Amino acid sequence: MTDYREAIRKVLYIGTNEHVVCLDQASGEIVWKVNCLDTGTIVNLLLADGRIWAATSGRVACLEPETGRVIWRSDVQGLSEPVTMALDLAHPGGQLILSCCGLVFSLVADTGTLMWKNELTGLGYHHTCLRVPGATHEAQPFWRTVSSGKSTRTEVLEDKQR
Repeated sequence: MTDYREAIRKVLYIGTNEHVVCLDQASGEIVWKVNCLDTGTIVNLLLADGRIWAATSGRVACLEPETGRVIWRSDVQGLSEPVTMALDLAHPGGQLILSCCGLVFSLVADTGTLMWKNELTGLGYHHTCLRVPGATHEAQPFWRTVSSGKSTRTEVLEDKQR
């Protein structure tokens, strides 16, 4: 079995249109691809602790980075795009925190079981920013305006993982 840290240096993971795709970094060839979500267009990824978490509208999945095998998949009522994720490994089983459009969800990272949901009542319903003190990894999508040199502009979603 390939050492996880070694594998990360040689491949790229892409989340797009219901899929998670693994590309060979040197050649750009597809190593594996899986439709693990069956919903959504913006798939946000969090890579940590030898696993990949993928989230989009209504669904979260956990995969093996080496093969793309789905470890678990959970439906999360109310989850929408884009999703911000953080992983706190100090919690038993790990705690995967997800945030979107004024909602916050907590799942057991090892199983995908919903621990709790908070609707942040009275605080609006827009994109959210999530930071978890002590979390080992965070993936934060954000919109950036890029100019094409013309009078129109394009909004691009980027994923910043820390």
